[in-house]
Amino acid sequence: MKILVMDEVKSRKTQIAEALEKSKHKVTQCSGSNEFITALEEQSLHCVCLDYETWHHGRSIYTYFKIAKKMERVPVIFYNAPVHFSALVNRSKHEKDQILPKPTDPKAIVDAIVLCM
Repeated sequence: MKILVMDEVKSRKTQIAEALEKSKHKVTQCSGSNEFITALEEQSLHCVCLDYETWHHGRSIYTYFKIAKKMERVPVIFYNAPVHFSALVNRSKHEKDQILPKPTDPKAIVDAIVLCM
């Protein structure tokens, strides 16, 4: 399974990626908007896992390029999300989407990704 993980916090991103790779998943890691958009455009993904704060920093560029619409067929997991966050604008909800509230333990993130499969 191909999974994209975007997080500005390198240690957390690496911890998530290593746990997934031990389970034989192919993981692409990115820290910001350019890497994220490139990976999304170039790969056929099975799941996208996003740190809310990292996503929030690039939200205007994602809106401009209609990134949310491009992720409609892929389950998206947001972690470290605020209580009021519920969904992406301009994107139909996928049945396996998940929103994990802040603070989210890396193990809970990996467990959520496993449920996406």
